[in-house]
Amino acid sequence: MLFRSFVPHISVNEPVQEATAARPEFKHLRAQHEQNKLDLRLARNQMLPRLDLKVFSANDYGTGNSNLEAAEVKAGLRIEIPLATRTQEGKIDYYEAKQRKIAFTETFLKDRIRADVQDALNALEIAKERVDVVSKEVRAARDLARGELKRFELGDSNLIFVNLREQNAADAEVREIDALKDYQKAFVVFEATLARIQKTKRGESH
Repeated sequence: MLFRSFVPHISVNEPVQEATAARPEFKHLRAQHEQNKLDLRLARNQMLPRLDLKVFSANDYGTGNSNLEAAEVKAGLRIEIPLATRTQEGKIDYYEAKQRKIAFTETFLKDRIRADVQDALNALEIAKERVDVVSKEVRAARDLARGELKRFELGDSNLIFVNLREQNAADAEVREIDALKDYQKAFVVFEATLARIQKTKRGESH
């Protein structure tokens, strides 16, 4: 059977979320986002003061005052404050600007994916409605053809009308096949928009 059922009033939110998670261009953007976050953290950390704590022990084994023979524990703390440089501040400004650009691109990409999914969903619903209409037309044309044949058998019609009814039924069946093909094309586009076809292919390769 060519026709594959689909819920025509499905919420667009679930397909959008699925497409956003699966589309390769969004995955690439998310990877850029995470990498830039790390670069920005590193650049900011390099501007922070550095603390260096050292703990060591000392023991005097020489002759002299017996009070000096006990082990001594000493600690030292060194603080390094990096001088702000234009190069380092420029790196931070660069990564912050890149972060804003990535966020803007992410919002734009989400909107585009939502539009793609909505367009594909609308096309699929229209194709399904056309299949339903043409299928009803086929059933009606077949009923008329059978009824005309019975009338002919009862002597209440002629071959011309019988042939016309049968031709109308055949034409309707051709339109039904075309509608089913259009539906299948719309369904493939919808699956591709959600990156389901790509995921299926990867799964089959294992």
